[in-house]
Amino acid sequence: MYDTLSPGSKRIATALFEAQKSAPSARSMTRDQIAQERRSGKTWGDIFQVMKSQGLIQAETLGQVIGRYDRARHTRL
Repeated sequence: MYDTLSPGSKRIATALFEAQKSAPSARSMTRDQIAQERRSGKTWGDIFQVMKSQGLIQAETLGQVIGRYDRARHTRL
């Protein structure tokens, strides 16, 4: 499912995937699960809010998640 996403959507899905923290009451989502949520018609904002409400993500906004991912990716290059 992840492989069928556009390059921009892959970037967002990977940013959400990498932003996940271990939460005792919730399991982390895979890239394919995140992609499936997107394919089901949810917006990236909706997916972020669900993940945040489950305690998987600590960031305040989706923009923070993407910004941190881009900065981390830039330092790896």
